[in-house]
Amino acid sequence: MTGLHGYNTRTEFGDFDLTLLPKNELVRLTFGYSPERYSGPYYTNYHLGGNEFQPLVNARTRANDIRFGADGKLGKVDWTFMQGFRRFRDDSTVDTIPAFINPNPTNTSALYRLFAD
Repeated sequence: MTGLHGYNTRTEFGDFDLTLLPKNELVRLTFGYSPERYSGPYYTNYHLGGNEFQPLVNARTRANDIRFGADGKLGKVDWTFMQGFRRFRDDSTVDTIPAFINPNPTNTSALYRLFAD
């Protein structure tokens, strides 16, 4: 990795839909699911107290989108209803106390508390 920002992450995602009664003009039911996963190490930098710090972060996030709905035709009126829910979880961690990019020893304790808790 080069520079102050680098990553070696992986993203996995999908999109699955199921339609019940697809030829019924009065009502069609739709169900869907979309999982997303993001993981891997990356570098970023923080500016604190006049210093720049570069921690290594191990990313691990998950999201699940679930949706359901119905649509159809009633006389001359086309109608649609769709509702979705999203569940997101972030279990990313900072692996070590970050390295100083331009150290100022007077600010190290404040940064240590930020990442040690």
